[in-house]
Amino acid sequence: MITASSVIEDGRLYGVTHVVKFCPNNFTGELGETKQRVRECDDTEVVERLCLNYCGQCIVQPFAIVNGKGVFCDQVDELYPAIMNRLGQTVSTQ
Repeated sequence: MITASSVIEDGRLYGVTHVVKFCPNNFTGELGETKQRVRECDDTEVVERLCLNYCGQCIVQPFAIVNGKGVFCDQVDELYPAIMNRLGQTVSTQ
């Protein structure tokens, strides 16, 4: 999420603590809510990049790259809590 305190300089984004990358082909249509919830997190930028260099992974299981490290799950509904865990944030069960 780009906030008022974020600054783009020399093509780099400053003021963002976390970067979460998704492949737009990974579970197409099923990860929209997950992406939106991650976008709502402070100091987090969501990036959709066609190739994340995890060849074939996008058709096997839901995943995201969080701060450069892969987060992989068996089910779509497991991905958001796993991302939050990697970010060190607690997920509300409500």
